[in-house]
Amino acid sequence: MADLSQLMTRNWKLVAVYLGFTPDHVTTFDSENDSVSEKVIAMLNEWKHKQAKDATRSNLMKALVKAGRKDLADKVHFYRE
Repeated sequence: MADLSQLMTRNWKLVAVYLGFTPDHVTTFDSENDSVSEKVIAMLNEWKHKQAKDATRSNLMKALVKAGRKDLADKVHFYRE
């Protein structure tokens, strides 16, 4: 996740919306964290906690593609844990 957070410096707010967060949630991630990387990590952790079994690699990839980050969706697809 840390690698992804370093790469998702643009469009992270749009990704958050496609993951189901409201603009208020996005504002909270933005104001409560200093770096973009921290904002992305907070957003992904909350998504994982909130969505539980629906917080899948496939759903993350779909949100990334919708947000114009197919490059990151490809990285997620080929990522090995």
